[in-house]
Amino acid sequence: MSAEWILLSYQDSKMLGQCLDNRAKRILFYPACGKMHAGQMVDIEVSVESANVLIPMKAMVVARRTRSRGVSNPKGVYLEVIKQDAMRYQRLCELADGEWTPSKKRSFPRLRIEIPAHYLLSKHRYRGKTFDISAQGMFIRTNRPLPEIGQRMMLWLKTSRFWFPIRLEVEVRWLDLVDDRRGMGVICLAPKRSLKKLKALEHRLRKRLQL
Repeated sequence: MSAEWILLSYQDSKMLGQCLDNRAKRILFYPACGKMHAGQMVDIEVSVESANVLIPMKAMVVARRTRSRGVSNPKGVYLEVIKQDAMRYQRLCELADGEWTPSKKRSFPRLRIEIPAHYLLSKHRYRGKTFDISAQGMFIRTNRPLPEIGQRMMLWLKTSRFWFPIRLEVEVRWLDLVDDRRGMGVICLAPKRSLKKLKALEHRLRKRLQL
């Protein structure tokens, strides 16, 4: 379920707006080629530094400009965002046009890490892995059946082979159905003892990674 992500970092919304090359076709230009080649499918995360935003999307490389044609036409790569991520591309357009302002920094910052997980759905237990985690919630990647948005269920985090899993009641807040990203975002509700364990786990991981 792991995928390699390419970070596309834009300084501000003005720079982003200049790189939304063809909005009708969901084309995004990035002023760097790297090792990407035409026809390649890539998993990207679009970062706008001044706006505290990071949006994951899937796209195909449709063209490359390998030579700079002046300041206004630098070398770079053209990416066509897939239809399933049209709403995310639209969100970038709204950000560039000043029609959307991201919320303030999360009260519980996410930590990017994989931890084995199991969840109970229709009396069956299914496997997955965390993609990111916080003291309040997490995103679970899985190629198994997914619940509905708003559904509550039990989830277990296997943090160590030497300790019992952390057992949590969670509520599904959103789903991602795109291949290589497929999964669900959940918020943790109970029990209090497990919520304390989750908070302690997040603190230990963050300290270990010196974040």
